[in-house]
Amino acid sequence: MHSAKDSAKEPKETKESKEQIEPIYDRRVNATLAGLMEGKTRESLAEGFKLTNWRSLDTYMRRKGFTWDSVNQTYVPATTRVDTILEELSSNTPIKAEMIIKRFEEMGDDSDPRAIATEFGFRDHHELGEYMESKHLFWNSETNNYAEMFGDATNDPLAEMGDLDNKTLPPVGKNQTKSAMVTEGGLAELEAYLPLLEMLLQNRDRLITLLMPQSDGTVPRYAVPGNCSTQSVYMSILMGRLMKEFCESRNLKQRDVVEGALIEYFKRYGYQREVDKLLQKK
Repeated sequence: MHSAKDSAKEPKETKESKEQIEPIYDRRVNATLAGLMEGKTRESLAEGFKLTNWRSLDTYMRRKGFTWDSVNQTYVPATTRVDTILEELSSNTPIKAEMIIKRFEEMGDDSDPRAIATEFGFRDHHELGEYMESKHLFWNSETNNYAEMFGDATNDPLAEMGDLDNKTLPPVGKNQTKSAMVTEGGLAELEAYLPLLEMLLQNRDRLITLLMPQSDGTVPRYAVPGNCSTQSVYMSILMGRLMKEFCESRNLKQRDVVEGALIEYFKRYGYQREVDKLLQKK
């Protein structure tokens, strides 16, 4: 539910506000979008940012390239990027493969297949090529990137990407096209999700880390400094039994499990700097 202040008359858009401004996702913008998704009002968010009122927040968001969507009660990019994003969504390309393609686009002529392969968790560029081929994506030597292949497809294996200096890879077929048909109904339905999609794109590196952990099953151990004392914690009996069984199976002390779990939790939810300082103490 949004307050009456939020439903007040919106500021009139000027000619300048209608210009095509690329949306900027800084900390306040991300916090605003996340807060609105949680059901918070613009007035409460403005108070949290120590702004005069919700209009000040609205002005800030407009300067960052966003406009208010009164139907969905959130901010959306003011630029006309709907078709581009929906075209990406309508593609059958898996998210991970799509992210790899975008990474090549970002690096341009300086793209290094070996570095990109490592970044996305592959052993080398050959394994990356095999993965992309399994998703029906093949190397285009003209664009120095992967793309879908139609028509006269080459049967040469992608493992031939050995000449990384010249990026010499099998060319794609001449009849390559990208089919992306988006209906008006689908456009209207997905438009509300654009802020969330933009946030995902902005934080894709962190998402990759979360979705594709490079764990080999080894439990991390941390040398936590300081004297020890008994800490009483109330928890579910079943959770306590689970922890006991885990410690016995991994030959661990309960202290190691609790400290390790707390460190991982703190690092994930905003206490990375504090944890790093703690572990650096002797």
